[in-house]
Amino acid sequence: MNPALSSLNTDFPLILRLSRYYPSRQNFPSDIVDSLVAHCDFDLFQKKLARARTWPMVYHNITTYQVKFPEAVHQILKKKAQRTAFRNLKNHRMLKQLQHAFWEKRIPCFSLKGTLLSKRLTGSIGLRHSIDIDLLVQPERITESRQLLENMGYECLDEKYYGKLDHQQLKKFMHHSVFRHKQTRCLLELHWRLSRFRNDICLSRQFWDHLKFTAEMSCRLLPDDELLLYLCWHGSKHLWFRLKWLVDIFQLINQKQWDWRHLWIKANRYRCERSFALGIVLSHEIYQTPLPQEIRKYLKNQPLICRLAQKAINLLNPDKVTDISPENYGIEIRKIWNQIRLSSSYSCKIEIAAASIRPRRLDMQVIHLPKCLFFAYYMLRPVRIASSVFKRFYKNA
Repeated sequence: MNPALSSLNTDFPLILRLSRYYPSRQNFPSDIVDSLVAHCDFDLFQKKLARARTWPMVYHNITTYQVKFPEAVHQILKKKAQRTAFRNLKNHRMLKQLQHAFWEKRIPCFSLKGTLLSKRLTGSIGLRHSIDIDLLVQPERITESRQLLENMGYECLDEKYYGKLDHQQLKKFMHHSVFRHKQTRCLLELHWRLSRFRNDICLSRQFWDHLKFTAEMSCRLLPDDELLLYLCWHGSKHLWFRLKWLVDIFQLINQKQWDWRHLWIKANRYRCERSFALGIVLSHEIYQTPLPQEIRKYLKNQPLICRLAQKAINLLNPDKVTDISPENYGIEIRKIWNQIRLSSSYSCKIEIAAASIRPRRLDMQVIHLPKCLFFAYYMLRPVRIASSVFKRFYKNA
């Protein structure tokens, strides 16, 4: 762990150690954890843990390795972990049904994160917090996939989330549709791209054409290289404000011997080398994973990555735990600016900037307009943002 982090309050170093998976008691740092617990501010601990979203793993570690926590905090963690385990179990059962259905239709499909990632990293589907199921299909198979989901009892929530837009319009400015199962209420996001930006971490046609699709591959995780690149890109897109995303990177790196040169070539091909470098640097700074030679060379000419890493650490471990919801426009502006700086393609920078003024889900939830009046959302957006900022300011005054 970064020595600079150890000099801070004990809450965050404690969260860091309890949020990772330990394969055996010998690997668990009992003495260090006990010392941190003895001096921990548990009010601050709970606030930061709520942002980190690593409740299941923290609860698993304190019960497995018999860490003495205050009873009230222990019970809160227990409820959070049980709720996560129950939701993950429901989602995993649904994923098994989806796996069979997509294979029958011969539709190649990948599961992004979720219970499969939890099982891959920890051996259990219940030790990683997740809310929904994320599936990725080829853009050419999106219509078939949507129909398949509807036949399985899923209802599309696009109109609720994005207004009265047909799918062709939606594809222009989004990269997924939202579904909910009518009986189980499980949420599902059907992706046709990894990113809403067409030039950002875009899987090529060759990737899909060269895919050896079998029953075992249906609704499985992305291949290792693409998985690590995607997880780094996803965390960087969200400013790494949730520790669980960084824990994923750390644990995935430790699971195999990586060909870093080959991986760096892929990162350049997918135009995500900056977000990839940022994820690896953060894992190195916080969890002391090795820093590959390719990343070291890159950092000599890219001081921006180190500055962004320090800002991410400050957001992971803030002096004051602030709101990071979509209504916090300070955070949202930082996300947009961060994405622009992380993009190495000028065309993608322009696309990201243009997307910032494009209507979003919150705009379309204010009022549902017909397709012919979609342009009105562009005028509504600044009014809605100004109104939300004013309400937020008045509430906090």
